[in-house]
Amino acid sequence: MGLYLTKPETTKLTQSGQVFDYTYTSTSLQGWQIQQDEFTIIKEKFDQENSLFCIVEQYGGIEYGKYIQDHIVEALINDQEYKQKNYDKAIVSLYERLDNQLKNQFKESTSYQGVTLLLTLITNENIYVANAGLSRCVIRYEGKHKVMTVEHYPINDLEKQRILAAGGEVWENRLNAHLPYSRGLGNFEYKSNSNLDQNKQLLISVPSIKYVDKEDTELILMGSHGFWETWTNNAITEMILERIQQGKALSDILETICDSIVAKNVESEYGKDNISKDKKTSYLINDLKQLIYYIQMQKKQQSQPFLLSQQEVPFQCRVVRKHFFKDRVYQLKYYNNQITMTYHLNMDAPKYIMKIDEFTTFEWLIKQQRLFGFKFPYQGKLKEFHADQTDLISLRQRLSNKMVFLNLSQNYKYLTTLESGSFGQVTSNEYYFNNNKVAIKHILLNGKKDQQKQIENEIQILRSIKHPRLLEIYEVFKNELYYQIVTEFIEGDNLKQLMFNKLNQFKNEEILEIMQQLFEALTYLHRNQILHRDIKPANIMYHNNKLKLIDFGLACYDGKQLLENPNCGTEGYVAPEVLNVNQTKLNYDFKVDVYSAGCVLYILLTGTKLQQSNQSSMSFQKNKTYQNSENSQLFELVKIMTKPNPFDRPSSFQVLELIRLIKENCAYDISLWYSNAFNLSNSNNSYQTASTARYIHTSKNQKSVCSFNSARGIGQTLSKQIIK
Repeated sequence: MGLYLTKPETTKLTQSGQVFDYTYTSTSLQGWQIQQDEFTIIKEKFDQENSLFCIVEQYGGIEYGKYIQDHIVEALINDQEYKQKNYDKAIVSLYERLDNQLKNQFKESTSYQGVTLLLTLITNENIYVANAGLSRCVIRYEGKHKVMTVEHYPINDLEKQRILAAGGEVWENRLNAHLPYSRGLGNFEYKSNSNLDQNKQLLISVPSIKYVDKEDTELILMGSHGFWETWTNNAITEMILERIQQGKALSDILETICDSIVAKNVESEYGKDNISKDKKTSYLINDLKQLIYYIQMQKKQQSQPFLLSQQEVPFQCRVVRKHFFKDRVYQLKYYNNQITMTYHLNMDAPKYIMKIDEFTTFEWLIKQQRLFGFKFPYQGKLKEFHADQTDLISLRQRLSNKMVFLNLSQNYKYLTTLESGSFGQVTSNEYYFNNNKVAIKHILLNGKKDQQKQIENEIQILRSIKHPRLLEIYEVFKNELYYQIVTEFIEGDNLKQLMFNKLNQFKNEEILEIMQQLFEALTYLHRNQILHRDIKPANIMYHNNKLKLIDFGLACYDGKQLLENPNCGTEGYVAPEVLNVNQTKLNYDFKVDVYSAGCVLYILLTGTKLQQSNQSSMSFQKNKTYQNSENSQLFELVKIMTKPNPFDRPSSFQVLELIRLIKENCAYDISLWYSNAFNLSNSNNSYQTASTARYIHTSKNQKSVCSFNSARGIGQTLSKQIIK
């Protein structure tokens, strides 16, 4: 049998555990191989918060794999980007650092050795997946499977271009007829051209990396490369979920899967010479060794008290209603958006019942900066109750995102005014009970129903979102003059302020980082059917490489664009279809935010606003900076984001993926991507079918459909309308 055992070794190495809000299981087996060349690295809570899961595939020896296993955590946590929680940058640096350490540690004695590394980092907020090699990670995200990795085969277009440019060749899907992968650690004979940068060598260590919100992730499945030739992404995730629902243990599920994919023998229809583990043709029947991870994610409650979901767990405490002769003790119960009070804990008939909705008013009683009770309206009167402060704080945590409170000044200490305008003002304040600094938006009430509806719409949207790139709401107060929205306090300045400061000239790398974070926010909003409608530098906070999108005063849920301020936004950032909505009466969709973000990208590149026109080419003729700039790639991105016709414009999800591709490959061809994505060689009507549905709006009084031709007309009507 030569390189193979006389019979497969089917003993499995299985490891399971639980970390915070998820459980994991890993399984591996040797199969027909003489030795096990793959192994897992599991580092639970290695820094008290984050956990690391890796698959290492070894080619040519075990020294490199053992070194990585022993040093990966140290190399990661000592990185400055990691300390600043810039995890994506830290992971990219980690691969380069490990590669350099291997070269220095082992010199030339093992230069023929190499490893590939698939890494998943789970943090409090996000899940980061990086890969250099042929392994794959698939997640179950919002009910659908999502591939998180790029498999680096030498035959891939981008990989092959780099290999050929470095003087190499790709023969039978292998790098220089030898290596089956084009990215990995080690194999330094392929990284020895002193005339080339490290990221332009035949073989490079730069990983592909993606990340998603942890909150919306149901499971993670990682596998060595052969495993995925046996199972499709969707089939394996659906099968695992089905067996979990049947009550089967994770370890049993994975071990059964491993048994099903071990080849019955080492013969194949292609002959013995073709059963090498990297041959695609033999994977289906001759996959010789497997390694898989399964990580089951459980929904985690939000850490901030104002976003806790407490409906499933009733809250109970003792409260007292003061009377002249004798106080009355009640058992308060909060459950399912309702407060009830009974004389005894197990009584069926409550004395008081209070239904909670988003704008029910509630007042906390405070003395010397301590909570001692509350008041709420009941049958036209205010009822007052007292309770222990600990119980009141717990009750407040459950109600903060459910209702409107009264008497702001008793709860927050005024510090300074941050901004004033016709809408009202924004102040910084300090929360009396823990001294935390907050920002409070005081919105002046003008007595008009439409204005109050708009404010309440902003509150509802803020309460419905939770994302690290979006402003977080804490509580809402109200008095006769103002609605007062309490949010997190964000340090630093917005992009408009930063651009006015001549010391802050943004480099291309920083612009890409800003745009990536902005589109992480936008894709989250759009996925949740929310349009922001006022994307501009003044609404983008940026400090210490962290971005926050603020001001949801013009935001709306999808379907309400024509009902709530249809013609809105800020001059210089408004999409053509919004400007013309009063004439066309046609609904618009999430691509208005993409257009506005394109205008933001342009001003970051040039320092001037983009002059708009009915034709994209005309817009750029009016902007001479574009013609003379060396940043042609980023301007190509501006060009497709600001197409006058929304059907010609990419979605926020497409733009986010483009930005990540540009960061990964600085020479990425945007024009080619656009031609392929929008099928420009064929009739534009082929794209119309997929996009028209997003332009349908139905209500009791109106029904409108924006066809391709009518959308084209949106741009035509702007021929004389140029925003200065």
